[in-house]
Amino acid sequence: MSKNMLKKTKLWSILVGIVLVAALVVGIVFGFNNANVDNRTALTVTMDRYVYNADLDDVKAECENVIGNVDYEVVEGSMSGNVGELVYFFDADEVSFEQATAMKDAINTKFSERVNAEDDKLFGFEISATVNGETLVDSVAKGYTLRGAIAIVVVAVLAFAYVAIRYNVFKGILACASVLLGVLLTTAVAVLTRIPVANSLLYAIAFGGLLSLVNVVMNLAKEKTETETCCNVATKEISALAICLGVAFVLVGVVGIITNMAILWFALLCLVATAVAAFVGLIYAPILNSPLEAIAAEQAEARSTDYKGAKKTSTKEKKVFVKEEVKAEEPETVEEAKEETTESVVEETTEEPVEEVEEIEETETTEETVETEEETAEETEN
Repeated sequence: MSKNMLKKTKLWSILVGIVLVAALVVGIVFGFNNANVDNRTALTVTMDRYVYNADLDDVKAECENVIGNVDYEVVEGSMSGNVGELVYFFDADEVSFEQATAMKDAINTKFSERVNAEDDKLFGFEISATVNGETLVDSVAKGYTLRGAIAIVVVAVLAFAYVAIRYNVFKGILACASVLLGVLLTTAVAVLTRIPVANSLLYAIAFGGLLSLVNVVMNLAKEKTETETCCNVATKEISALAICLGVAFVLVGVVGIITNMAILWFALLCLVATAVAAFVGLIYAPILNSPLEAIAAEQAEARSTDYKGAKKTSTKEKKVFVKEEVKAEEPETVEEAKEETTESVVEETTEEPVEEVEEIEETETTEETVETEEETAEETEN
């Protein structure tokens, strides 16, 4: 890993650490922002679309008779399909959850009588009431928070197992870290920005972790080239997904402004989760992947070195064995060499005299022939 990449990894890790520590301090000192959310109880009355359009005033009158002289805020909304609703918000300090539940039962009893009365204009329609408490996470039952934490841990472990099996252990660590980082950063930004939170915060936190994992998996799915030291970054895919989700949550927030402020805060928290997941997928995960790749390369090199050492050892053993064989064969080889040398010397010594004798005999024969010819010539002259 290059020094520049190492510096980037340290820098972003320090910034992430600062954000998490700052959020921890603010959370301990001030807690979550509970403005206009955690102290409210919501009473929702749903009805057929026809009743909502034709007899909404009648339904409101019945509900207000049951509610009595209590301060409340009412929001009217026409839902998708054939359903409309009225939502009454009460201050939890004035109307407890138990009191709101009693109102709900009274409203359901009242409309049950009317929709079953044949002479009533509401006869045959469906009208019902429900109660929801908008509370902070630290006011939520411990079991609810614990189940959410367990679910996040299970997702992180499953992400590690899946990616480790498909790629390698270090990629699995990266996937697991992306889930936890998405969860922690979403919570930290929610605390630092003081966004009003309710039970929906847990869903936004889980969404941030899951979306971070999706972005990292998209990075890993990109084909790796030989010149790169880390996985490719799926910039187009992650950016497109973040933009689409951002637009969707903005529209949900607009609906929340019109109907229910709790929906607005939930949409805003999901926007934060989307931004955090984009940061993890586009910036931090690729940088964090570099040291993991470096560690993986070092281990692979170490394994390769160990294997080569084993081959060298076996080669030495072979050489020793060969030497022993050569030593064992040396006496025969030396004797054969001596015999061959002796034979060659004998042949050379026997061949040289023979050649000299033949040359002497040829010379003597030639001289005798010359003398004979001279004597013959003299006799012919006489």
